[in-house]
Amino acid sequence: MTVQVLATVKLPRTTGNPRDDVANDFVFEAAASELDDATADDIAAELTSFYNTTQVIPGTDQPVGGLISALVSRSTDAIEIAMYDITGLLDGSPHGSPLQVRNFTLVAETVAANRMPAEVAIGLSFHGNLTGLPEVATNPTPPPATIRPAARHRGRIYLGPLAISASVTSSGRVLVATDAADCIASAASALAAETDAVWQVWSRANAEVYPVVGGWVDNAFDTVRKRGEDMTSRTLWT
Repeated sequence: MTVQVLATVKLPRTTGNPRDDVANDFVFEAAASELDDATADDIAAELTSFYNTTQVIPGTDQPVGGLISALVSRSTDAIEIAMYDITGLLDGSPHGSPLQVRNFTLVAETVAANRMPAEVAIGLSFHGNLTGLPEVATNPTPPPATIRPAARHRGRIYLGPLAISASVTSSGRVLVATDAADCIASAASALAAETDAVWQVWSRANAEVYPVVGGWVDNAFDTVRKRGEDMTSRTLWT
């Protein structure tokens, strides 16, 4: 038997206001009959490593957590991993309250310096096996008339808010620094290689999960508008 687990990593902002917190959702499948303590411990260890473990890659020794700005709390055990059993609920049906919760402390910024606007993020894209899957196909049971089978095997999370060290200026453009992209890609590759709890793409449309086999990090920043700061002043003109 296997259990499918939604693990929501909650990164609290230093404002102390829960509405400002950032969440990254991961899904795992584990060989267990339920979301027990051992399964929760495995998932927590994998995710803590994703954010906190130094990635051995050329040119940098920073972990993913080092790219996240000091707008996110570094207090002891401030980062929460809330885990939900979504076995049998893969169509997106309500999954209730978390059955397991773990916490960890996020590593400090690699370079304590200026921060990027809170809504700026780096997209980590991931996918299952796409062999033979078309981008567009006729829907056998309309509506709609067409579906996107390959898209149902892809997922994405948005990492941020970010330290300025995650960026580089090139030909007048502000882009994701190569070291930052390499760091995230390395961490994602390590997470996908874990076998105790296997990282999955969750397709609500198909009501299935698919093991993650690869992905990418591009060099264009993304904007998550709901993470933006509230204004603190207003300049009037007439």
